[in-house]
Amino acid sequence: MSIYSNSREHLAYYRYIRNLLSMLSCGCESIIDIGSNDIDVISHLHCSRRVSLDIRKPLEKNGIEAIKADFFKQSFEEQFDIVCCFEVLEHLENASTFAQKLVKTGRLIIVSVPYKWKIGECKFHCQDPIDADKLISWFKREPLFLQVVSRRMIAVFSSENIADELFKINGINFKDNYNWDKDLKKFKENFIEKNISLTLQKESINIVDKKEDSQLSKSVEEKLNKERLYHLALYNNADNEKYFKLGLEMFPEERDKYGHPLFLKEYIRFLLKYGRFNEAVNVLHDKKTNKDLDVGQKWIDRLFARAYEQYGQYDQALKLFMSFLPTNDGEITNAIKRIKAKCCSK
Repeated sequence: MSIYSNSREHLAYYRYIRNLLSMLSCGCESIIDIGSNDIDVISHLHCSRRVSLDIRKPLEKNGIEAIKADFFKQSFEEQFDIVCCFEVLEHLENASTFAQKLVKTGRLIIVSVPYKWKIGECKFHCQDPIDADKLISWFKREPLFLQVVSRRMIAVFSSENIADELFKINGINFKDNYNWDKDLKKFKENFIEKNISLTLQKESINIVDKKEDSQLSKSVEEKLNKERLYHLALYNNADNEKYFKLGLEMFPEERDKYGHPLFLKEYIRFLLKYGRFNEAVNVLHDKKTNKDLDVGQKWIDRLFARAYEQYGQYDQALKLFMSFLPTNDGEITNAIKRIKAKCCSK
């Protein structure tokens, strides 16, 4: 595998995609990953035919049929059971034409694209920002499934265009199921207005009665909101990132007991926990958070060092831990000994 593929191996949305494919491929005979760029998301599947197609770097692995070709110029005699296309459409000027060919190539089409990335955030993208409406317009049909994971939108379409019929059975509109597709500004207004009391009640958190809330001073009310939002960011597994971002926007000056920016620190810790190193770096480099990095720079190195060790990137971890020397910190000295032992045992 290439350096590029190794760097993305542990990203949260690729783990999500592999799990999704494991479920959807049950009973399927054939699958093709288009625009794979040496990323492996299909070798663990039990399909009898597994194909990787890329114009430059198809996945070359035992059991995988590697095709180096332009998808637009490639034709197949039969439809595949599953067609995959991850992080490709955002690079194409003719994304709609490409999407329509994906639909003709397989019965089930699974794609991912960056979700609402700003224009210019990645110089190689030409379709940003992409939301649910834009993706649906390319495929000219409603998806069977749609979810945002780690700033990527993952969707499943059917070539038979059966989504409309399925949702009619339930008597609801597909978009009614996805409350994540809202602007942060709208969510912020909703948060302040409703004080998220219902969410907290469901999580068995003791909260102040609404009547008492109305009599609280502004500073006490802000303190309560801050505590509630911090709890949701840490423990609401469905929407962690939404709450972290909201905390960064609403309470950028809030500090923990060490003097470090509270919501920024916990958001970085959350991203690194799932191996999302590039995204953590992007958050730290964001202009809105640069002003928060004037205190406690070493907390950043410590978090990255722990994460590098967790994901087996020992050289990077050791370099960061060594930067703390000389120190009496037991965690640092033990980590250095531990990583050196691991490196020597290789």
